[in-house]
Amino acid sequence: MARIIALDIGEKRVGVAYCSTVALVAMPVDAFVVNKSLVDELDRLLAHVSDYSPDLFVVGDPIALSGRASVASEKVHAIADQLAAKSGVEVKFVDERLTSRTATNRARASGQRLSRASGALDSIAAGLILEGYLDTIS
Repeated sequence: MARIIALDIGEKRVGVAYCSTVALVAMPVDAFVVNKSLVDELDRLLAHVSDYSPDLFVVGDPIALSGRASVASEKVHAIADQLAAKSGVEVKFVDERLTSRTATNRARASGQRLSRASGALDSIAAGLILEGYLDTIS
């Protein structure tokens, strides 16, 4: 059984979602609040997700709508490289184009009133990233 953590990396928050390959159901968990720069807080992020004992991190890749790498994509890849080095856990990337918009639409459709500051949208976006990954392996 593999345990997978998906991360929607942002400058202020990191959305977190979880699943095990037994259930293959993405579950939004929460949002990790970034107080400084995420590079400086990777140990704290790893402690935040340590209860899940992940075997794999799936990270949303914020490529441009054109399909090209963006500045944000380069930053996320650099952070993910450091995350893999510190944790010893493999990192895979999933195209995250439009996940924030889809997360907002899902929240509205379910009647949720969410503020961007709550982090709930970030965890829903991480769930969508994880769903995208699970679709590629099932």
